[in-house]
Amino acid sequence: MFTQAKVRIISDYTKKVSGDVFGLQAIGGDIGNGVRYFDCREQLVWLGSRGSREAASYYLGVIDAFNPGIIGDLPADVLAVREELNGDRFSQAWYDRGMNTANYWLHYRLEDHTFSLAALQAMQVIGVGHTDNIVLNTGVFKVALSRMTVADGAPYDHQVTIQKIRTVNGRNEWVTVREYEAK
Repeated sequence: MFTQAKVRIISDYTKKVSGDVFGLQAIGGDIGNGVRYFDCREQLVWLGSRGSREAASYYLGVIDAFNPGIIGDLPADVLAVREELNGDRFSQAWYDRGMNTANYWLHYRLEDHTFSLAALQAMQVIGVGHTDNIVLNTGVFKVALSRMTVADGAPYDHQVTIQKIRTVNGRNEWVTVREYEAK
């Protein structure tokens, strides 16, 4: 049986890898349908045991969009839920929707998002620069959290830099499109 606990495992990990952009906002009860899951960001509601599988599948798609190719590095509890959903054709449609929604956000909406300091610190460091840690690289955007402070000469503590790849003089270059202080 697919339970609330399994959906919560996937949702919590989704929040971690996406910097709190994606994940369940609420779980409630519904007379006659059992559990109800709410994703207020995308205006989605899933009901009952089938809804549990669909919600988990949706968020597995989001996880894979944020972390392409690292399935082997996922926590054991997330891998166990993934394995349980493997081959479920109804779940596959929700997985695809989650991946497509996250990919759209990663390629077209990321530059406008303000990550919280807690969310950035919870994300896995995927690269280390001279002064900062890269926590997200979509191939179009990079998000880095500076290790420098005001005392080191930085404009502010916890500086976030968002870069976008652009073609400049016929060459692809990472161009800073936004900097802000994470709080």
